[in-house]
Amino acid sequence: MKKALISIAIVAIFCLCGGFIIHQHNQNQRAYYNAIENGQVQISNHNYTLAETAFQNVSKEGQNNHNALTLLRQTQAYVAAKDAFEKHDFTRAKNGYQRASNIIGGSDLLYQYSNHKLREISTIQDNEDRFLGIYQQAADDSHDHKLRESQSIVNQLLNDSTLKESYYTKIRNQVKRLKKFNDQMLSGKLNQSTNSSFNDKLLDDHLSGNQNKSKSSNKNSRTSDEINKDQVLDARKLIQKAGVEAGSLSDQDVRVIIRQAAQHHKSIYSYVKAHPKSFQ
Repeated sequence: MKKALISIAIVAIFCLCGGFIIHQHNQNQRAYYNAIENGQVQISNHNYTLAETAFQNVSKEGQNNHNALTLLRQTQAYVAAKDAFEKHDFTRAKNGYQRASNIIGGSDLLYQYSNHKLREISTIQDNEDRFLGIYQQAADDSHDHKLRESQSIVNQLLNDSTLKESYYTKIRNQVKRLKKFNDQMLSGKLNQSTNSSFNDKLLDDHLSGNQNKSKSSNKNSRTSDEINKDQVLDARKLIQKAGVEAGSLSDQDVRVIIRQAAQHHKSIYSYVKAHPKSFQ
């Protein structure tokens, strides 16, 4: 009799323990899926930081958290890309959105959002190439004393509603400065000897991205042997946009192109565009 009672008690204890474990497991599962769902809701509400926090918290729990980790990686990639896009760092943004789009088993919404931003970046970069090419033509015409031709191009650019978007502020500012210079030349307030130095400054500003340097320091940075790495990197972008594979060129090759463009009083873009076979 005692043995039977002990056996029943043992079975009861096992049942209670098993029931508790199953109940606890079910609760953990519900909490897990609730957290995942909350993160998905935050994505739909564009609260990406909250979504990232939700996925991060649940991914730390000792469960099969593959889904949470996937969503976390995708959200982190998207947030980093979004930050880069807002800073107009379109290369980094494009890479981030591409990573978010390529993740399998993640959020369908982030996949859609990422692909939408990739198309937007592609349009922006195409417009940058178009505006840059037109601007370089206007700058070259100005340098060659074709001031009215240059001014006509400048006015067309400034009347383009797309150029007024914030993505193109740098190019628009350069166009405005060229217009001001052309106006002064046409009105006789400046003489032709000013043309070359001003044109070199415009081209150097585009290369370095620094509109606060003096004319002389800009010109020296183009013609001296001390061409820094940032200038080489910026020059590579212009060379690539001109249709030459910049990755195949060494840093020394790029420095030579910078000097040759300066010697011919041309922008890097225009110089390479005019002599593409020389650099292939």
